[in-house]
Amino acid sequence: MNVALIGFMAAGKSTVGRVLADRLGCRVVDTDEEIVRRTGMDVAELFSSEGEASFRAMERLVVADASALKKAVIACGGGVILDRGNVDTLRGSSTLVLLTASVEEILGRVKGDGSRPLLNVEDREYSVAARLQERAPLYLAAADAVVDTTSLTPEQAAYRVLQILGDKV
Repeated sequence: MNVALIGFMAAGKSTVGRVLADRLGCRVVDTDEEIVRRTGMDVAELFSSEGEASFRAMERLVVADASALKKAVIACGGGVILDRGNVDTLRGSSTLVLLTASVEEILGRVKGDGSRPLLNVEDREYSVAARLQERAPLYLAAADAVVDTTSLTPEQAAYRVLQILGDKV
């Protein structure tokens, strides 16, 4: 059984995913990093040159490949839940853990980061809050469990995920 970490950007999926994989002695697949590896373009570049539809098509392939693994931590891109097929694929192989964080914490974590397409706007706070509110029902519907990372270190968040998983891994 895999563990898939879902949630909004900067909720800690990649960082907690690496810590969790280390604790479990398994591999981590970061879907955004895998897309960058396969395309040779960073996410922002892929969005601007190929468009979001192309990015989402590549994301579906990466999610399918990662889900085929037997024991892995899958750190999903923030928009993976926008495609119901991705959620169904992940659900077939993984326990889905939603990582959350407050808008203020997310903004603090991404301060100075220009690599995220959703942040290339004038009012970052409004953009983050609006997207988070829009996606929240999809995240919650997909999740088997929720961990709020707002006031946790990556190690503490990984420990909470391990507690939730119990003997599932």
